Amino acid sequence: MAAALVPIDMQWLEKGVLGIEWSDGHKGIYPVRVLRLHCPCAACVDEWTGVRRLKPDDVPMFIMAQDIQPVGRYALQFTWSDGHDSGIYSYGLLRQLCQCDVKSAAFMTERKWPTPMKHRGRRERGISRSILYVAGSLLCVLVVEGCQSLPPLGEQERLVRNKQLTVQQISPKAVVNVWGKPVYHHSEFTQFFVMPDKSMIPRSRVPIGEAPEGWEASFEAGEGVFLGYPEQGWVLVFLDDRLVYREELKADKVHALGKTWQFEDRFKTSLEGAPLR
Repeated sequence: MAAALVPIDMQWLEKGVLGIEWSDGHKGIYPVRVLRLHCPCAACVDEWTGVRRLKPDDVPMFIMAQDIQPVGRYALQFTWSDGHDSGIYSYGLLRQLCQCDVKSAAFMTERKWPTPMKHRGRRERGISRSILYVAGSLLCVLVVEGCQSLPPLGEQERLVRNKQLTVQQISPKAVVNVWGKPVYHHSEFTQFFVMPDKSMIPRSRVPIGEAPEGWEASFEAGEGVFLGYPEQGWVLVFLDDRLVYREELKADKVHALGKTWQFEDRFKTSLEGAPLR
């Protein structure tokens, strides 16, 4: 009799995408909005007819998992940022919902699991981040024509004051010196689409399974730093201490995005402290 499949590890692969490693070695890909849309509870699915009551428009685009708890030895229960928490996802259902067969070259080419970090001590994590930083710097030499040195800090601050947010020319320090401490701050290992103008679009700002228009099949990865300024109306992303992405948004959109970062940071801490093993 074959052994029952059970999850042995979970980690965030990227923003809003949960990875589950199974006991047979399979590494599943789970965009959290897909999981929420397939909630099996009676409120979301008619228990007599099997017809799904939950509609895509009922689920926020920025839905996040705030907590995950094992249910016995057969299922996981999710608590969602929209307040819903009654769905019990059996391991069999979760295997069916795996998105590893997404038919998108952009998504398949570069989908890799980062090295698991949750069983390491603080010192080891610091070493790992240093290695990622060095690796990112080396990749930058290949991708961004040698990573030209930044302008003097005063020139960077002038660009920020004039809202000339030129990629590869501004550091986080210059932004904080001019705009003050950001309302929202977030960092995560991030995969980027490298664009012809040397900007880098974070995977989290592109719909799952799609690639940005104009992308020419080049990737970068590293510890991304995300700053949210609602009053200024900007979300800025830095890699290796230089601006690589900026997006102008209305204040309410920046607040909404910042809250998803907060949810993710709290849940990431919970995952690291409570392995499923």
